[in-house]
This record gives sequence, structure tokens and C-alpha cells, in this order.
Amino acid sequence: MNPSLEYFSNKFDSEKDALLSDFFEYLRFKTISAQSQYKPEIRACIDWLKKRLENMSLETQIWETIGHPCIFAQNLDAGLDKPTVLIYLHYDVQPVDPVDLWDTPPFEPTLVDGNIYARGACDNKGQAFYTLAALKAVFEKEGSYPINLKILIEGEEEVGSGNLQDVVVEKKEEVKADYVLIVDSDIPNEDTPAITVGIRGICTSEITLEGPNTDLHSGLYGGVVYNPLQALCEVLSKFHNADGSVTIPGFYDAIKDLSPEDKKDLYLDFDEDVLKKEVGVEALGGEKDFSPLERMGLRPTFEINGLWGGYIDEGFKTVIPSLAHAKVSMRLVPDQDPLEVYKLFEKHIKSLIPNGFKLTLDNTHSPAPPFRASFDSKIAEAASWAYTEVFSKPCMKYAGGGSLPVTLSLKEASGGEVIAMGVAISSDKIHAPNEHLALSRIKQGYLIISQLIEKLPTL
Repeated sequence: MNPSLEYFSNKFDSEKDALLSDFFEYLRFKTISAQSQYKPEIRACIDWLKKRLENMSLETQIWETIGHPCIFAQNLDAGLDKPTVLIYLHYDVQPVDPVDLWDTPPFEPTLVDGNIYARGACDNKGQAFYTLAALKAVFEKEGSYPINLKILIEGEEEVGSGNLQDVVVEKKEEVKADYVLIVDSDIPNEDTPAITVGIRGICTSEITLEGPNTDLHSGLYGGVVYNPLQALCEVLSKFHNADGSVTIPGFYDAIKDLSPEDKKDLYLDFDEDVLKKEVGVEALGGEKDFSPLERMGLRPTFEINGLWGGYIDEGFKTVIPSLAHAKVSMRLVPDQDPLEVYKLFEKHIKSLIPNGFKLTLDNTHSPAPPFRASFDSKIAEAASWAYTEVFSKPCMKYAGGGSLPVTLSLKEASGGEVIAMGVAISSDKIHAPNEHLALSRIKQGYLIISQLIEKLPTL
């Protein structure tokens, strides 16, 4: 263990109780960006974060938006000869429903068997917290930051980052940086260090299919009136071929495959049986000609995220519904344009709707473009070195399956090289009941950030 790593490891252990106390306080804020009743909680959280950043010798501002505010902080004392790093985090979290599936209250953090359970424990409060704690530790060790540091914390990542994408254009000078570090990513498993050099994009749609002008008695009209739910199910069933590929014409046309050299650097080794056990399934889906990790990071998808209509409350009501609804999403890879893909989807679904039905599509949720980073930038080199030091094994490169809506906007506004990193793993149940993060990985993240920040200015 190098002396710097040993110092920060000992510092984390000696301050663990105080760090956990602060972390639990942060987790108690109900910062659900999708639900307006939590605006007072969001404001209280912003005040808490602002004080914490100011106590880290950072000049701090609140950037208001038409939605939830962003927090921007910086310390540029390192000087012009040192690199400038913009670190992106977010304080908002997903809704907690269904609450009855939580083993512990979602906003009362609980430590069980080395894991901290709470909404946001991993995504993204946990990863944000260890990042800020590590930066504070670096400052306390040296009395200054070895780099010019900028931090941007937003409050709408979980609803698409639509306002932040406008803000970073307006604040282009403020976010200018040599490198952008997004600490909101994962690793393949708890034993495999990896930086994220690819992030999928996304576009979504809510579908409404209208048939009769009112719900109908299924005894009187069943077998005569074409049921909108049946029609919608039939339509959606035509979006995949037998091999798992998506049937939308032109869907794959823009994709450029990775070069063999770049592909060999990616972590693609994955045990299908482990995945099946982890998520409780007997069979996997998707494109059969690709491995699980290729499907999860290098290939686009079409998914049905919700399907409903008619009577769904307690008991039984025998109706043919007048309306059928579905929510669908498409995860995209370079070089797919979300707006162009949405047009292809729109054309395709319209061609499948049976006569006599009225189709309505709503795509108001902000799309996000896919992104692929340079495999050999200095920020990637520093992060790889830091992971290798902390895990004591070579760091891999990883193509993430999720989407980070603001990635391309941050790259274009800042002018810097971008990578994403983190220590989350798929079993942390982000967005689901019983979300959690292991205390051991909080320490790993803390150590990785501290090592990266110290290494970067030496490259």
C-alpha cells in the first residue's frame, strides 16, 4: 500500500463514526425530484450541502432553474499550471414506492450486516457523499487542493436533467474544465475495478390507444368489440424478432461497432448463472447473438416499462376498457440520435395500429444522447491507476447500461474529456425497494477519489 493510500485509509477508519453520522443526516432528506410535495425537503438539503461545501474552502453558488436548483462550487487556487476538474453529482432520488416492500423505512438509514439501507444510499447520495468526504480529506492533508476543482450537484437527474442541460449552456464559462468526472456509475461486480467509458442514451414514450368511447360490459360486447388492451399487447409484441433484435426499421443503421483494439480493453466477462441468481430469473432476454455485457452496454434496446388499462383495483370488474396505456423506453448507443430514433419508433408504431383505434404518443420526458469517452485520456489514466491501487488488481474499462442525461451537454459546455466512475454494483437495488450500499465500498470510493485527485496533476 502506497503511503498516500495508507494515510487516507487510516483517516477514513478513524473518522468513520462521524462520517456515518453526516451521511445518515444527508440520507434523511426526502429529495424526490419527481414529486412536488418534496420541494421543502429539497431546499433543506440544498442548504445542508451548501454549508458542507463552504466548509471545504469552496466558493459556493445556488443556480436556480424552473425546476429544482443546482449547486456549483469551486476552488481555483491551484493555478493555471494545474488541471481543472469538474465533478458532477446529483442530490435527487427516485420515489420509494412500493413502500411495503422496504424492510426498513426508506428515509431512515439503517446499517445491517455492513450495508447501509436507504433511498439514495447508492444512487447518488452515497457516491456523492464519499466524493465530498474524500475531497475534504485531501484538502485537510495538504492545506490546499492539488488541482483546480469545480463541483456541480444537480437536483433533477432522476427526471432527465432537462433544466441542467440549459443551465450548463448559459454557464459555459463557469463549467469550463480540462476534465469532467461523473461519479454516478458502477463496476461489473464487487471484485472487479472498472471505469465507465461508455454510457447509453435514452428516449421514451407514453402510449395511449383509444377504442370505444366508454368502458363496455365484457359479457355484452366481449368477442365483438376489439379490446384496446389486446390490440396494444399485439402491437407491442411486434417490436422484437425471435432472436431478440428490435424490429423498428432503421433502428440499428447509425451504430458504429467498436474497433477490435478498443473492444479488447472492455470488461465483457460475465457469468450468466450469477446474473440469473442475482435477479431471480431462469432465462435471459435480449439479442441472442451477443453476450450479456454486450447487450447491457454496447447494444440498444426497446423495453416495455409499464402496461395498464381497464379495472386494476381490488376485486373484479368485467369490462372492455376504452383506453389502453403503455410506457416504453429505448436505450441507445453511439451514434444513435434520440430524436431520430424516436421518429423511427413513431413511424413504426403508427404502421402497426389496427384500423378503428386512435393513437396518442407523449414524449415529454427529456431524451438523453449516448456517450463514449476517450479510452486513453489523462483522466481515464488517473482513474484507472487509482482503482488499481485500491483494489490491488488491474482496472478494466466498462460500458455502462444506464443513462446519464447531462453527459454530452457537460462535455460540450466544459470542453473537457469525460469519464464516469463509481463503486455501485447491480445488486445494490438502485431505484428499487431496499436500495443499499456497502460500507466497505463507501471506503473504496473515498480512497479512489483521493488517489485520483492526487495522481492527476502528476501526469
